Amino acid sequence: KTQKPLLFHEQAAKLLNQVNISAYFPWHFTDPLKNPAISPQEVYKKNSDIIKKSNFVLAHLGEPSLGVGIEIELANLHKTPVIGFAPKGARVSRMALGNPSMKSFFFYKNMKDFIMKLSETLETINI
Repeated sequence: KTQKPLLFHEQAAKLLNQVNISAYFPWHFTDPLKNPAISPQEVYKKNSDIIKKSNFVLAHLGEPSLGVGIEIELANLHKTPVIGFAPKGARVSRMALGNPSMKSFFFYKNMKDFIMKLSETLETINI
């Protein structure tokens, strides 16, 4: 059984906090159920502004998502590197992987493997 992408992002946040990197998760601020009053234009602007200021973007590519695709292209527009990841065996978009902002990508088997590979990636890429 695969775990939800949000769980992986939350574990990534814990790892990033350990190395003094703060994480921003759009769904904490612009989730349509938790924040229905925020307009689509405000969501786009807020997330675009955050990506522009970020050191890098983490992108779960294990399932198709218009939002993640847009975030990857915004990262490219703003010259923000992307670290992509997906569960082992997932079909991953070649378009996403080919985006110039995609600086690293890995498949993971489970949460422990994910944390190990993310740690290694953060140590080896120049962000």
